[in-house]
Amino acid sequence: MNLRKAIKDFGIQSQDYTCCYCREITHSNSHKVWEVEHVLPLSDFAQFAFEPLNLAISCPDCNTAKSNKKVSNTKAKKNVPTQSAIYFIVHPHLDNYDEHIKKSGLFFYPKSKKGRKTIETCGLLRLAEKYVDWESLEEVERIEAEAKALQGNSGDQAKIKGLISDLLSLL
Repeated sequence: MNLRKAIKDFGIQSQDYTCCYCREITHSNSHKVWEVEHVLPLSDFAQFAFEPLNLAISCPDCNTAKSNKKVSNTKAKKNVPTQSAIYFIVHPHLDNYDEHIKKSGLFFYPKSKKGRKTIETCGLLRLAEKYVDWESLEEVERIEAEAKALQGNSGDQAKIKGLISDLLSLL
């Protein structure tokens, strides 16, 4: 058995057929639908190519979107950094995904800076974009502005829920 296949097989099983970034579940053992993800990119950290903490399984779309983007300011040469705070994105092994990102269907909502950076870096908005009616974008912006103006005012929860309902009806 070759090493790449062994890493993929282990990762697919341990991540329960779930991409580490978009959390899409793909019940397939086909290695065509899974890629070995290097959290710290190989282009800058080849020395960590086989370090378990730097390896995860992702779908091809997330892996391609993330590519070799900078996800940390580390200059580590000998050991993979083990502190979550060193990473700009949600680390598949060091972070609790749900503390940083709320996923609702195909929509991703950042709960932290790290969550927002993960959504941007891995192109997670691509999953919902195909369902957005871009002709109603002005209406979406109006609703979002109205909801933002109500933020922090707990007495307007019913209005906020109504705006969310309006917004979802446009998608």
